[in-house]
Amino acid sequence: MKKKQSKKMSEDELARRGLIPWSSKEFNGVIKRYMALCKKPDYIRKIDEQYAPFKALMARKTGSSPENFDKQLIISDILRQKYPDRTEFTAHNYRYFLIFRFLDKYSKELTEKAFIVLESGEMTLRPEFSDTLCTVSYSEINEDVSKEKKYGFIYKEIIDKTMARINTKLN
Repeated sequence: MKKKQSKKMSEDELARRGLIPWSSKEFNGVIKRYMALCKKPDYIRKIDEQYAPFKALMARKTGSSPENFDKQLIISDILRQKYPDRTEFTAHNYRYFLIFRFLDKYSKELTEKAFIVLESGEMTLRPEFSDTLCTVSYSEINEDVSKEKKYGFIYKEIIDKTMARINTKLN
């Protein structure tokens, strides 16, 4: 028998567990905005200047600039403007990070399944796959030996849920 939760889950915990869904339409809108902003040198320069102290601090702490750091700064800036509410921003920023980490890790398999298509250097997600990534709650994952619970996407679960969406559309 499950123990009843004695206290309400915090908004941060809701975000961390993926219990705040994101519409794939809004997700795709953020991607389109990102692509447009990357073509604007003035915007890139503004972001570089605005976050220079933070980037320097991160470089000192880690010894190098984190991978895709500039991309993440731009996405965070877009999300901060679109979602002024802290909880929504946190939830969608974290989901974005997990989606692209998942896509990077499984790009070969996802391309073979035609869940992602790469053309002219741009990636397109199959709509059912995008819907799944944007709305599914995260699974508990244990990537390290720490006692802290971590949440993210599990490949088989994402594939199964996407296939269920595809099959529903076909029937």
